[in-house]
Amino acid sequence: MDDDVFSAPHGIPGLDTMFTITYSEGVNKGRITLPHLVKMTSENPARIFGLYPKKGTLAIGADADVVIFDPALCHRVPDKNAFAKIDYSLYEGFRCFGAPTLVIQRGKIIMADGAIKADHGQGRFLAGEFAPEH
Repeated sequence: MDDDVFSAPHGIPGLDTMFTITYSEGVNKGRITLPHLVKMTSENPARIFGLYPKKGTLAIGADADVVIFDPALCHRVPDKNAFAKIDYSLYEGFRCFGAPTLVIQRGKIIMADGAIKADHGQGRFLAGEFAPEH
């Protein structure tokens, strides 16, 4: 056993596939609408954490955070978490439709065609206020 806490697996299993799985099983199968999925994954979290309208919307004055999503892209979820230090995936081998092809954060491309383009440390702290009533 390694005593270094920083070498332990970390991350949130399933977070990297959450939007894709929800699109594939929800929107693609007619269980929820695309506007509902977008609201659940962008506007609602921004409101809950007091970051709306700076985050969670496409509007003048908001950060230019955008995900370009190809709904026709068919693929299988890999057996390892792609972006966290976890050696498994909750949805290993799951066949799904749709995947992000481009991610833009504050106007800069940070992911394109599955490859991370962001520099370490380019994120920034956003002070918010927890608002559980949303």
